[in-house]
Amino acid sequence: MAIPEEHEALFADTARRGTAIYEELKAVLEPEHNGRAIAIHVDTGEYAIASTQAGARREMHERRPEGLLFSRTIGPPTERDYALMYRLLAGEGQEPYASYFAAGKRRTETPDS
Repeated sequence: MAIPEEHEALFADTARRGTAIYEELKAVLEPEHNGRAIAIHVDTGEYAIASTQAGARREMHERRPEGLLFSRTIGPPTERDYALMYRLLAGEGQEPYASYFAAGKRRTETPDS
């Protein structure tokens, strides 16, 4: 199941904003934190770093329970990043997003967390 059409723009905008903030932070984050995870609150630019994306999102969500979070691995993409990207492009792993958005909630975690 794909992300509902009415939420595609929100999903794309969150990814675009999160990526832009990450690019601004890149010089501070890489290479020291390569392989760790970052969660970025896209409205404020605040971020948390942890050993896993789930951990970074939890920490950021505790500080900022409202709003949208963007998370990724710091540094070059890992095999896990490519595997998730492949699953999403193949149409797998999207059910959690679709059901979460359909419930009218804001998603703060990825399907694999």
